[in-house]
Amino acid sequence: MLADAPSPTFLESLFAQALLNNKDNCVCKICGHSTALYDVVDLGKECGLSPYPVGLCGVPVYYRRCMQCQFVFTSFFDEFSTEDWATYIYNKEYERIDPDYGLARPAGNAQLLRAFLLGRKRQTCGFDFGGGNGMTAKLMRAIGFQFDSYDPFGDNLMQPELAGTYNFVSAFEVFEHLVNPAEALNQILSKASKNQLIILIGTGTTDDVLQDRNRLAWDYAAPRNGHVSLFSKAALRILAQSHQLRFLSLSKGTHFMFRGHSPFAILLRAYIAKALTKLVFPFFRR
Repeated sequence: MLADAPSPTFLESLFAQALLNNKDNCVCKICGHSTALYDVVDLGKECGLSPYPVGLCGVPVYYRRCMQCQFVFTSFFDEFSTEDWATYIYNKEYERIDPDYGLARPAGNAQLLRAFLLGRKRQTCGFDFGGGNGMTAKLMRAIGFQFDSYDPFGDNLMQPELAGTYNFVSAFEVFEHLVNPAEALNQILSKASKNQLIILIGTGTTDDVLQDRNRLAWDYAAPRNGHVSLFSKAALRILAQSHQLRFLSLSKGTHFMFRGHSPFAILLRAYIAKALTKLVFPFFRR
């Protein structure tokens, strides 16, 4: 259940939001096509082998699926304020829900990035989007990379004078948390170089995972973790193209949006990074 008991007023707003998800006029946040209700889970559903380790909290969260690009999303959190997110999702209990958040995941991220950017330390000006506590960026800076961090709910280590020069962006386990993916990508691009750019995205995709017989039994569909957007590869490609970016998917969880680079060069770097780190690529996180 939630760490802090919601007030009656807040519970009323949660149920009101749940009812809004039943409306038939909700269009896809990625391509604008029509959507249909797909499934419902409890707000307390977490990633992991046990979806409800501390029980249900009794608040339904409806997810919809786009009939065109297969993007699966909920509008449940669309009106959440920063304070709501901090109180009911990214609160003191989140460390239990996502124990790798503090150091283990940032260390794995930095190892992968170091391998992917091998030989390009001088040429790279990067930032970690949705970087949480900023640890990935700190680890990259410790080994000599120009690397900053941006997170609306965490630490911001951005340098204003570098706006428009960032040519590499990492976004590990971030896109599934985005209430408005197009707006988030606009935020990234507003800080990025207008010329060469690579955005490395780590998020699980629904292709060959979601099936009608089990629907959102998938552990990644976890509102308590803040997973509000579940992408198909088609949805990621459309999102990229709508922002004049090219798209390349390496696996079910590792993807690139880019401009000014050859896709073959990116693929080569990705496979070299996989060999160097000896990690299962992608390094899945919740």
